[in-house]
Amino acid sequence: CEEVRYIATGEDVRHSLSKDVRVLFVSSADSCRSMMAEGIAKAIGGDHFDFFSAGVDAAAPDQRAVDFLSRKGIDISDHKATTVSEIEGLGRFKVLVAIGPEAAGALPRAGYRTIVQEWDVADPSRFEGDEEARTHEYSVVFDELLERITTLIRNLHGTTTSLEKGDQ
Repeated sequence: CEEVRYIATGEDVRHSLSKDVRVLFVSSADSCRSMMAEGIAKAIGGDHFDFFSAGVDAAAPDQRAVDFLSRKGIDISDHKATTVSEIEGLGRFKVLVAIGPEAAGALPRAGYRTIVQEWDVADPSRFEGDEEARTHEYSVVFDELLERITTLIRNLHGTTTSLEKGDQ
């Protein structure tokens, strides 16, 4: 049918994807890693995805993460932490990403059509050191999340908008 439509109209629909692909990033508190992942994903995901974040528990957003992403051109200043238990219908998500062992251990069972991934990504908000070292840790986590999210989006759809890696 797709080939006939292409022949008749010239419209290629073989790889079209509706905006019903929902991705949920879950971390321990939805205050740093999952929040960063949601912001990065929204920046590079294009129009074919809906990204959300939640935590096993909820905590106030990590201001260092908010400031770091702001320097990257990603505004997450209005983020409100959400817990997994507040999210109804995990089966409506195509992908659940547990970021860190706390989230992986606490993530409820998802529907059989849901892809579940576990990413072991360090929590930069727990790193202690001087300001330069802490900024470096946020940069390392940013780069890792960017790479993993880019791969996830490409595997699901094939395209992303680019962001630059590295300290800023």
